[in-house]
Amino acid sequence: MKRLNVLLSAGALLVSSGAAIAQTSGVDVTPYSFSFKLGGLFAANDGLRDVEKVWWAVGADYTFKTQFLKNSETFFSVDYNASNASTKKGSFWPVMINQRFFTNEGGIDGMDRTYFTLGLGAFVFDITGTETVFGGRIGVGRELGEHIFVEGNFFYSDVVPGGVRATSAGFYLGYRF
Repeated sequence: MKRLNVLLSAGALLVSSGAAIAQTSGVDVTPYSFSFKLGGLFAANDGLRDVEKVWWAVGADYTFKTQFLKNSETFFSVDYNASNASTKKGSFWPVMINQRFFTNEGGIDGMDRTYFTLGLGAFVFDITGTETVFGGRIGVGRELGEHIFVEGNFFYSDVVPGGVRATSAGFYLGYRF
């Protein structure tokens, strides 16, 4: 009799746990807080313009879950700006900590927000040699929907040998997870 009770209890536990598992959703593996962008960069500095007038630009951002300043987002960004592939004359990488400040609440769904950004960090140049200097950015952007955004940034950095600075304006189309 004891064995029958143990078997029935174990069977009931197994059936009820299977039903509970069937009712739960799977693990959400969506990579939240990441965004990727693609665009172009227009050189404003004479030294940078001598290398290339228009640069390819790609970037990735990671938004921290903690809100360090009220009504804003802190994010880490890495951008890669490359000269025309045919010239093979260089690239530069802004690596920065940034703050995104929203200017409005957005539409009914909370999207369509406008924001501006400020960032400071290191600029790694690979033009005539590899040099790292301090620089920053200021920008403005707009969320066009739940995931799509457009952004414009103005970059500025200290000078590297050859009189090159990252003084430039970049325009991007991005996707936010």
